[in-house]
Amino acid sequence: MEKKYLISEKRLINLLADYLKLEALENSGVDNWEWYGENFAEMQQLYLYGDRELTEEEQEEIEDYTFHDVARMIIERGEFEVYVDE
Repeated sequence: MEKKYLISEKRLINLLADYLKLEALENSGVDNWEWYGENFAEMQQLYLYGDRELTEEEQEEIEDYTFHDVARMIIERGEFEVYVDE
């Protein structure tokens, strides 16, 4: 069974707005820009660990993460309330 999460309306609007902005950028060819993705690992580090210094092992691991991996890790940390539909 797929889990469902309760999020605030504000967070939902922000998520949807960010998704729509990304869709627009990608449809405009932003993924073909020379520097596209250059800071992804740095941003993923901020989302997961804040600005603390990473261990060498953590640094190597984060290089392979996708944003889907990061999102799943944030959810697993319990930042969203789980709703079980019975």
